[in-house]
Amino acid sequence: SREHGRGAGENLNPPALSLRLGRTVLRENDAAQSGAACDEALQLPEIPADGQALDLVYVFDRADREADESLLLSTFVSSGELDRQYSALAPEEATPKEVWVGWTPPGSDLADRAGRIVQFYVVLRDGRGGASFARLPVCVRAR
Repeated sequence: SREHGRGAGENLNPPALSLRLGRTVLRENDAAQSGAACDEALQLPEIPADGQALDLVYVFDRADREADESLLLSTFVSSGELDRQYSALAPEEATPKEVWVGWTPPGSDLADRAGRIVQFYVVLRDGRGGASFARLPVCVRAR
């Protein structure tokens, strides 16, 4: 839900975040703990620990911002390597705007056959103090 941010006036936080890893939509799961063994009951997307890069995809939408606001998407991960941490939408840019951040999952030396939970931490901030946050887990498993 959009709540009031700390900026001046009636600034609203950007809406809840929705990202994809490749073609898979990522979902929040508070029961998933970073670094823990994967649990089938959590129903997390499975990623092979093969070193093949995947794209973390976000689409900036008109509903994400108020008039004349810039947006900054910050992405972090508990394991593996991101190509970059930041993606932006300038006030004059049209929406929708799709951005990709390459992620190389950890190799099989860090993920065994039981699998390990890896968390993506994503923050979307507007230019007036509004923010949304998501913690999106996946299971990285050696084949």
